Amino acid sequence: MAKERDLPVLTCTPSEFPRIFVGVSRTRLYEAIRTGEIKTIKDRKRRIIEIEEGKRWVRSLSPEARRHQVSSAA
Repeated sequence: MAKERDLPVLTCTPSEFPRIFVGVSRTRLYEAIRTGEIKTIKDRKRRIIEIEEGKRWVRSLSPEARRHQVSSAA
């Protein structure tokens, strides 16, 4: 059986998302969740984002939006 840390990361929480997808603020993420731009999974009180969905959403951002996210994070 593989050790827990050897398994690939498949999901993250909204608070973990900005550490994985550098340049995306929590505020912008929650806005995207609220407007339906990014899909999440709700498990009781916990909200989960699949990493592949995060990648899809980040790729969907326009180059201008990506530049703005990075510059406002600095």
